[in-house]
Amino acid sequence: MIGRILRLKILQNTLIFSGSSIVNRAIPFLLAPIITTYLAPDDYGVVANFISLLGVLIVFTGVNTNGILEVQYFRIDKKTFKLLVGNIMIILISCTVVMLLVMWGFSEWFSDKFELPVQWIITGLLCVVAMFINNVNLSLWQLEKKARSYATFTLVETLLNISLSLFFIIVWKMTWEGRLLGIAISMLLFGLLSLLLIYFRGFMTFRFNKLLFTEALAFGLPLIPHNLSGWLRTGVNIVLITDILGSKQTGFYNLGSQFAMIVFFIGNGFTMALTPVIYEKLANINPSENLKLVRINYAFFGGLILLALAVSAVAPFAIETFFDERYHPSIPFIPWLSFAFAFFSMYFAVVTYLFHYKKTVMLSVISTLSGLLNFGICYWLVTTVGAIGAAQASFISFLFMFLVVLIYANKLHPLPWFNLKAILNHRN
Repeated sequence: MIGRILRLKILQNTLIFSGSSIVNRAIPFLLAPIITTYLAPDDYGVVANFISLLGVLIVFTGVNTNGILEVQYFRIDKKTFKLLVGNIMIILISCTVVMLLVMWGFSEWFSDKFELPVQWIITGLLCVVAMFINNVNLSLWQLEKKARSYATFTLVETLLNISLSLFFIIVWKMTWEGRLLGIAISMLLFGLLSLLLIYFRGFMTFRFNKLLFTEALAFGLPLIPHNLSGWLRTGVNIVLITDILGSKQTGFYNLGSQFAMIVFFIGNGFTMALTPVIYEKLANINPSENLKLVRINYAFFGGLILLALAVSAVAPFAIETFFDERYHPSIPFIPWLSFAFAFFSMYFAVVTYLFHYKKTVMLSVISTLSGLLNFGICYWLVTTVGAIGAAQASFISFLFMFLVVLIYANKLHPLPWFNLKAILNHRN
């Protein structure tokens, strides 16, 4: 009976955590037709520039030290854990001061590349500080298995974000600044709320501890290249389009990307379900289990290809029906990006093998190479064929990362990928 209750609780928490994530991503997407009615493509492009700025700043602000909380929560006593949280906040303050000096010194360069006024560059830094604190708070709720608190907090923040944005855009007749104000105000308010919740729930002792400070840095600093490579595969495309062609083309790319992300969201959901199954089979491997692994992967890959085809076919109709005519040039981006995100989801399925055999260093190398490849190809294609080149660069870089990881994973754990007769004839 107790076992059933525990399993039910785990299932409920899983559904709440994953469901809240889907809802929070779906709300801005579903409201996009309204926002794009009031914002011109170049305004929508400026919003994408700001989001891209946040994506690169979060890599360096706090230097990923919040990840150590999940590792240490069950290993150390509560008093030490509170000190660890406090020292992570000290690291956050230190990084923020350094980043503020860097961005102030290069404010004109940032302003030019992201086509944002200097005050919004600085606001972006404050937003990622709030985002980092939010992530700490949300991690604590996850570790405590308080799924409802997690879901309520994130849902209310998303609703405030969108509500403020719509108010500023529709009622106050603001353009891109209205959307950015909605994002910034909600982030800053909930960042402050997270800080208060962390403190009053007794999770933080703000006192420097050399051992915990250096331990957190030792965990977070090596993750910078890996996380930066993620931005080089996605966020840098926005910057390059803006810098070379202007924010209007960025707006088209951004809307096309939002539709294509449907493939990744659905694929990621299935990946979360598949990962434990793959780990279980790798722990008890035999020829029969190898065949099952191949069948699972082929079914997943085939499903993603069909999904990418479906999005590529349906999304143009949706844009022509529900979006202002000014945004119809977004349509050509969708097929390239849909298949790019399909390969990205496939990558997450095969990367499990590298984690199983603890080949994380090689994974970091492959990820970095993929990011650099995307940056180089994106710059070349955008300058030669236009903004569509950024979508094509994403397709190439994600396909490259998937194939390289697949080949390397097969060297670590050979599977009968081409034994089609055995795969088709295999029975459980």
